[in-house]
Amino acid sequence: MTDAPAMPPATADDVIVIGEPTRYERLHAIEGWNQAVLRAACVLVGGAGALGNEILKNLALLGVGRLIIVDFDTIDVTNLTRSVLYRQADIGAGKAATAAARVREINPDVQVIAIDGSVIHDVGLGVFRRLNVVLGAVDNLEGRLSMNERCARAEIPWIDGGLDAFKGIARVFSAAAGGCYRCTVSADDRRSMNMRYSCQNIRLDTPDPVMPTTPTIASLIAALQVQEMVKFLHGASFESSYALRFDGTRSEFTRIQYQRSPSCDLHDEPDLHHVHHDADASYRMTVRELLGQVRARFGERAFVHLDRDIVTRLNCPNGDHERDLVMPAFRLRQRDVVCPSCGAECTTTKTHHITGDEPFIDHTLEQLGIPALHVMAAQLPGGVIELVELSGDLQHAPYHGFFSD
Repeated sequence: MTDAPAMPPATADDVIVIGEPTRYERLHAIEGWNQAVLRAACVLVGGAGALGNEILKNLALLGVGRLIIVDFDTIDVTNLTRSVLYRQADIGAGKAATAAARVREINPDVQVIAIDGSVIHDVGLGVFRRLNVVLGAVDNLEGRLSMNERCARAEIPWIDGGLDAFKGIARVFSAAAGGCYRCTVSADDRRSMNMRYSCQNIRLDTPDPVMPTTPTIASLIAALQVQEMVKFLHGASFESSYALRFDGTRSEFTRIQYQRSPSCDLHDEPDLHHVHHDADASYRMTVRELLGQVRARFGERAFVHLDRDIVTRLNCPNGDHERDLVMPAFRLRQRDVVCPSCGAECTTTKTHHITGDEPFIDHTLEQLGIPALHVMAAQLPGGVIELVELSGDLQHAPYHGFFSD
């Protein structure tokens, strides 16, 4: 079981006045319903495709107070048969921003942040620390693993959904209460994921697979996900580490229970309880400034340990071409590392440490692919790790005024 967040006090918006219909009147009529917990909730939705559209529609109708929508993709004509929030005129527009605008149209009570980016790389750990729950609507293993890890470290549940033609699955995970998503990933799954990368861990140029589905399956799975969220926020019985698989060709549900895998090391990852809040630190600051603040706090022998590789040089194996650059490795694609002279794949020089000698010392953290409100790791002598949040980002868009702190 997972503890629900503290129940906020009721306000005038949650009180029904006889004879005066309100937006949430039919919800209030449900026994045990508390609109205040939904109004106070902060929920992240990873993915704004067919499944994400249905999730967001439901969250807007329910009056969930604060939503963060994350998606890097743009709308194309094929989305229009499966995505209730998109229109013909939206083709070419960003999914996250368009979905956010439609949520506001459905319910102006809802505060929405749209992040045009990846849930893997473009959402800071400090964001996850301030969420109540995450709803997953991505169609790839990397995205699910990332949400799983960050939710586990933040000790919040996440509710995943997956679609496949006439079938779908909704899964509930809380790493503190049993098996997590990583526990369910097979060796074949990992091999399939790794085939999308070169031996240097550079993303190949192969297109992502297309996931066929129907709007009816997307609607059904999203409803299951949001219903589990409603149970959690209301403090009702909330079971994790299980899935409901629906086979639309037979109209059958199958329940699956997940167990913690002895080989899964995520359960031993450090949590985010002991984080130093640095109101002067922001992803807009330079690497030099961050290192200076870390050493002022922890001593001159401290350095910063990044959770992503930074590529600083491309080297042609035939000696035909060498080039200095500063680029987060996750932004590189296979075509970016091909030697323009001989066509061979260049090797890369990478680092994930900041000690003060780096060629990118005067680059901003944003230029290194560090997202706003991220949690940075400072390594001290003896291997001691201290966590520092870029809390200064709370004073800037898009998070200014969004979180209670």
